[in-house]
Amino acid sequence: MTQNEFSIKIRDIIGEELGLRPGNVSEFQTLEELGLDSLDLVQLSITLEHTFDLEDLDMHLSKKEIKTVGDLIRAMDNLMPQVDLDL
Repeated sequence: MTQNEFSIKIRDIIGEELGLRPGNVSEFQTLEELGLDSLDLVQLSITLEHTFDLEDLDMHLSKKEIKTVGDLIRAMDNLMPQVDLDL
């Protein structure tokens, strides 16, 4: 999986969680603009954990300044440098 595919996959997961059509989530959108609150972020973290076989993602993300979808993608990327993105 390329970096662009990784980004698209995360944005698609966010869209699915929020009931949005695929492709309607931009890296530049804030989580607030999307209507994500802290509980939604925990649920999203659980979904991303299962998708990318990670543990305690919500704990790692809570330590970061996550304001936009792009921030979330970069935080995920930083947690996964050793992971082969060929999922």
